[in-house]
Amino acid sequence: MLTCSLLVGCSDSSLFSTVEGKVKVDDKAIPKGQIIFSPLDGGQAVSADILDGLYRAKKVPRGANRVHLNAFYLTGKTFMELGIEYPEEKNLIPQKYLMGIELNISEPLVSHDFELTAK
Repeated sequence: MLTCSLLVGCSDSSLFSTVEGKVKVDDKAIPKGQIIFSPLDGGQAVSADILDGLYRAKKVPRGANRVHLNAFYLTGKTFMELGIEYPEEKNLIPQKYLMGIELNISEPLVSHDFELTAK
């Protein structure tokens, strides 16, 4: 089993899970974003899109993961940097969650909702 986990392309289904659920901030679904599962043991991170508050990530390594959420939107403003004008973006994810949320994954299919609050 140890040899299998060290090889690239190993597909032992007992090592991975599918994780799905909802992402909301103050009871409002995230319209568009990304969710990233990073194993705390240093394994490969897995990402998935968030669309209309829903996500489904496949091949998430089992065990302790740090989950990072991103959901940027255009503010309608611009800013200048080195003489170039860029559109301003803001993250819908409240500051207190930006360092990640720890989640332990142990089952083949995990349903987990992220109910975030700005306060």
